[in-house]
Amino acid sequence: MLRKRSVPLIAVLLSLALVCSLTVGCRGRQAAPEEKEPLHVNLPRISIAYDEQGEPAVLGTPLRSIERLIRSDLSMLRLSPQLIQQLMDWNVQHAEVAVSPDGLFIFVNNKPLPYLAWDAQILATVGAKADKLETLPPTVAKYVTLEKAVPALLQAVGIGLVLKVPLASGQEAIPLQEHADGAPVAPAVVPEEKPLSLYVPLEYDETGQPSVDGIKLRELGQLTGQPMAIGELDQATLATLSQAEVETVFLRMEGKGLAPYVDGQAMPYINWADEYLLNLLELVEKASPELPPFALDAVRRAVPGLKEADIRVSAKFRTP
Repeated sequence: MLRKRSVPLIAVLLSLALVCSLTVGCRGRQAAPEEKEPLHVNLPRISIAYDEQGEPAVLGTPLRSIERLIRSDLSMLRLSPQLIQQLMDWNVQHAEVAVSPDGLFIFVNNKPLPYLAWDAQILATVGAKADKLETLPPTVAKYVTLEKAVPALLQAVGIGLVLKVPLASGQEAIPLQEHADGAPVAPAVVPEEKPLSLYVPLEYDETGQPSVDGIKLRELGQLTGQPMAIGELDQATLATLSQAEVETVFLRMEGKGLAPYVDGQAMPYINWADEYLLNLLELVEKASPELPPFALDAVRRAVPGLKEADIRVSAKFRTP
């Protein structure tokens, strides 16, 4: 008897629900906005603070406590006291490496340095080359390809790693800053005129010896009396290039930075702006006080012209 009464009741409730939905629809109820933004997870910064002995604390927890907890050796995170002292002498208070969908960014004392830039297509190209090198174990490669995994991971996850160094005596503390939208991006600059133009076409033989217009660099060095062994490749490198099916590499200095291409496909490139290059030069000056001031001044004056230079290097390989 209860079952017979419940059927009409359910039918009435369903009818009321249908009428209500039609009524709301007739009043012009708006559909939920369609989300077209891709998946992205921006994780909090991971802070590693070092003492003067190079012993780190991760997020405020001493590394030794973490090692005891997880029963693993994390000594690769430790730095030598000599390196810590050098950083303190250079007034490097903190450095950050930030991974974002646009690239790998580096900041020292909040100042951006030239960074490694990419997009989804570039990451897919890198992953495809890594697949040919059989980077993943066979049991994993059956289900996952780096051509798809690399862009999916690096385009979806953002994270920053901050290294903090003790403050040197007499120095004023530099607060760690937040970065709008993750990290700055240097705008591309396409100048109309090129004050400097240089193109170096290299061809490699089966032994890894480079040549320019048929003249081996080693032979050119013998003629000039200067060693020209730079650019030579060993057999292991040639074997890796052959396994990855790399035939050509092209390196071009563009307005946006230093852009490499492998077999005509764009790869992650070093992006810069005048500010980034000058920040890098400032670090070099602190790290190498033996460099003559006139050389540093010459480089500093040449920085603005780097974006306007047309410098290209190509390399063709004949692998064994």
